[in-house]
Amino acid sequence: MIYTGLRFGDGICISKRWVVNGMLHILTHKTDEIISIPLHPNLKEVLEKYDYDLSSLAISNQKFNKYVKERCLEAGINADVEVVKYAKRIKKYHVIPKYKLIASHTGRRTFITNAILAGIPLSVIQRITGHKKLVTLQKYVDIAEGINVEEMDKFSKFFGLRIGER
Repeated sequence: MIYTGLRFGDGICISKRWVVNGMLHILTHKTDEIISIPLHPNLKEVLEKYDYDLSSLAISNQKFNKYVKERCLEAGINADVEVVKYAKRIKKYHVIPKYKLIASHTGRRTFITNAILAGIPLSVIQRITGHKKLVTLQKYVDIAEGINVEEMDKFSKFFGLRIGER
């Protein structure tokens, strides 16, 4: 998911017959569209390891999410994160360890964020990820605050200013 932007259900179904000339061509389950994704070298390495047959790895999304959380905890991804939840229109703040927030869809969001940071136009990302509407894709865009400042600093240079200066 990190290398393709695919949803979990599509990612676990990758087959060798879908790879042609270094491109992954897949019919997505959710939108019933054929999308084409350049095959990342790291993904190609994993697929070759399993001879393009991921059926032995196929598990439910729930079990995958459980395993991913366990691996993240083992890796020390446990910093406290404040999240906002709404209960009966009342905003409540909760602090939870970061590993509890990581799930299969995190890979898709990571792909989208990294693609944006790499300068890939949203219209291309939209075609790769299979989003029908650009508005839906934009909901996934969550770039770290530091990156936003760096990017705005580039913009501000056109005016001869740096962020924080007046």
